[in-house]
Amino acid sequence: MATFFSPLAFSLLLQLLLLAILPNLTTIFASKPLSFSIDLFHRDSSLSPIYDPSSTLAQRAEKEAPPSMLRSCSIASRFSNTTSVISSPVMAGPGEFLVKLSLGTPSSLYWAIIDAGSNLIWTTCCHCDNCHVKTPMFDPLQSSTYKNRRCSTSFCTELHDHRCTSDQLFCFRYSYRPNSEVEGVLASEMLLFDNGADTIKHEGIVFGSVHREDNPDSALRKVPGLGRGPPSLVKQIGSSIDDKFAY
Repeated sequence: MATFFSPLAFSLLLQLLLLAILPNLTTIFASKPLSFSIDLFHRDSSLSPIYDPSSTLAQRAEKEAPPSMLRSCSIASRFSNTTSVISSPVMAGPGEFLVKLSLGTPSSLYWAIIDAGSNLIWTTCCHCDNCHVKTPMFDPLQSSTYKNRRCSTSFCTELHDHRCTSDQLFCFRYSYRPNSEVEGVLASEMLLFDNGADTIKHEGIVFGSVHREDNPDSALRKVPGLGRGPPSLVKQIGSSIDDKFAY
């Protein structure tokens, strides 16, 4: 005798199959790595906290000319047949792009300078010595999630110029450009990003709580390092973004 499925039986079978696999699909989508994006602001943007309205277009163009010429030379060298070595001069500057981030619990919003060559996240804190900061500084005493890190923390080996206090607090000294250094203690804190639709929270982010700065070169003293070292922001949140990052 011939066997066949009626349309009703086929529909019921399809619904049962969907019910069986939906829980698994939900689990798959829930475990998908988080992705998000945030805005970058040029330091000369009218939205920037260090924007100088008295600066003329000619003055801004003159300031931007050297890095633009270096980029042009770097691109041109890729298409040159005269050499197999591609190189581009590296020039230290005060930082071109800014980002907004929140720190602490309750959180406070701050502007920070993006540094793609640094492996350390750091910010000047209240009572910082010789820190000429025009924007609000982070106050660890006002945050319930702030914790000083001990000398046993894994990131200690990444910061070569350091010492331990008698109560095992990790103190460091870090050079971020020629003749410019910061001193502070290693700590951990809640870091938040607002991408317009959601607030992305990252707990226990290790950073440098700076209490002294030598030869400061900018009015903004909050720096999320985006380098490849373990203490960098990219590495610390790597598991939540599937270790993928672009800017």
